[in-house]
Amino acid sequence: MKALNFCILLCSLLFSYYSAANEQCSVLAYHSQAQVDKVVDGDTVKLTSGQLVRLIGIDTPEINHKNKTKSEPLALQAKQYLTELIGKNKKINLVLDNELVDSYNRMLAHVFNHKDENVQQKLVNKGYADAWVYGSNSLFWQCYRQAELSARVNKLGIWQYPKWQPKRAKTVAKSQAYQHEWVGQLNRVFNKDQVLWFVLDERLYVGIRQQDLYQSFKTIDFTRLIGQDIHIQASVFYKDKHWRAYLSKPWQLTLGTQLN
Repeated sequence: MKALNFCILLCSLLFSYYSAANEQCSVLAYHSQAQVDKVVDGDTVKLTSGQLVRLIGIDTPEINHKNKTKSEPLALQAKQYLTELIGKNKKINLVLDNELVDSYNRMLAHVFNHKDENVQQKLVNKGYADAWVYGSNSLFWQCYRQAELSARVNKLGIWQYPKWQPKRAKTVAKSQAYQHEWVGQLNRVFNKDQVLWFVLDERLYVGIRQQDLYQSFKTIDFTRLIGQDIHIQASVFYKDKHWRAYLSKPWQLTLGTQLN
């Protein structure tokens, strides 16, 4: 418990340093160094201590460990590339975020190799991973997102496959508690009950509460985006005769022009 409390204190002390550099995926200091025992898959490693480390901020294709021929496209290639990035000495540097472990008791960390390269950024750049913010672990989201946009525009890696393409808003047909990427043409914008709403494909009503609008989207004039494609990452649900979703964080929205 003392070690955990110390770690939390250290995180808070160093966070300001990381915030200044997070758009470039660089850091001024690491929380710790560790020795890798083996690479489990494209976004998970096992340390010599036995602890599993989940690379946060990204998601790579899943490996079917019982039958690798049934793995998702590029899953094995992502694992191989991560192995190459870590290098022969298998030493990695860890940067912690707001959450320290996940529900599987895996340590959550941003990983840097012996060349001081952000491993997550490299995987996303190659198209072996997509950028995704889980929980409140958002330290490097800007640069991970930028790397993803570049890979998507150039159709690298996973972006060549249908599985990783966004779903059209007009096809939404059932509630989904987990976040997914949706895309649709922005048709209308209106305000109601202190919520800004915009409608995608005349089907999906996307709401942003006033406090979230000011904090995360104040630079965007949604009325000027009418007629353009908008990408959102959100869960969807049906209420009052409409399919709905809410946005609260800037990483949940991508303009279609960013992917042209």
